[in-house]
Amino acid sequence: MLLFTPALSIVAYAPAAGADYKGCQQSISTSTPAPGQNVTVSAVGDCFLPNSQVNVTIDCSPSSLGTFTATGATFTATVAIPSDCPLGEHTIKVSGTNVFSGKQVLSYPVTIGGVQVLGNNATSGGNATGTGTGTETGTGLPFTGNGGTGMLLGIVAALMVMGAGLVVGARRRSARTTL
Repeated sequence: MLLFTPALSIVAYAPAAGADYKGCQQSISTSTPAPGQNVTVSAVGDCFLPNSQVNVTIDCSPSSLGTFTATGATFTATVAIPSDCPLGEHTIKVSGTNVFSGKQVLSYPVTIGGVQVLGNNATSGGNATGTGTGTETGTGLPFTGNGGTGMLLGIVAALMVMGAGLVVGARRRSARTTL
């Protein structure tokens, strides 16, 4: 008679040096910043080795957005998009040492567009410049509605007539059954 005894194995996983560790959650304050606008990138979890240097770059010139120090399980950095960064698709990269002493690179895709901000914090009444081409003619007021409001009103009116018909029919039927 043979007895089989199940064996319990515990395997700990640590990525090889140089491999990205994906055990963290990343977020960005906006994925559509304007040139000159501040953006906050965050990474929560064991993303970077505590007290290690973390570099933030973007794929336009100048590319370095700053060097920061990871302070534990959460990494957050606020950086300014370069004012001369071309409009369009770009990637912000946050790189440093992961908790297994390997290289960690997090990518944040962004689409740079909109109004260029002069200075760090342009507010209403602040200095801002726009980009674009074309000419404006008309009353100067923007058109914010859609041209289908007449059709929408027609549908609402038809539904109201149908509802009134159902109510009248129900009352007539009720009046006949009580006689």
